[in-house]
Amino acid sequence: MSPPYLPTSPPRPSFFSGISEPAIAKLKERIEANKGVVPFFEFFREIQQDFVETSTSKGQKFVDDSVYLRTQVELLPAWIDYEKNQVELLTDYIQHDFGVTEIHARLFAGMLVSANIHSFDLWLGDPVGYDLKASTQQNVNEVERIFLSATKITNT
Repeated sequence: MSPPYLPTSPPRPSFFSGISEPAIAKLKERIEANKGVVPFFEFFREIQQDFVETSTSKGQKFVDDSVYLRTQVELLPAWIDYEKNQVELLTDYIQHDFGVTEIHARLFAGMLVSANIHSFDLWLGDPVGYDLKASTQQNVNEVERIFLSATKITNT
């Protein structure tokens, strides 16, 4: 059953867009302010840290709402758009910082977004026992390691 403050009729996708669009706009603003100033992986670690702190400080209601929203099939197109927008914004930043092709940048941006979605989902299943901060840090460290290794190989 839907929490009483969440819409239960067709406005759900627009409700989700009302949440996701400001988040994408904020990410875009942060990228524009930091691109060329803060190295990409340092920037990504900062936004992940902010996300973890915000998510873990909101309490059980946030967890319950997030679980509910992630299980609503009619929101799938909105979730996909949200994730696609994140990947596109990060792709541009990676290309700017490293001068790699769009496909290479998109693959690594997709890895970061996907890995952190997976960590968030695991945390939603166990918000007390699962260490979201450690998991997202490990994701970024590993993708960075793979990225630097791959770019070293392609640049030699």
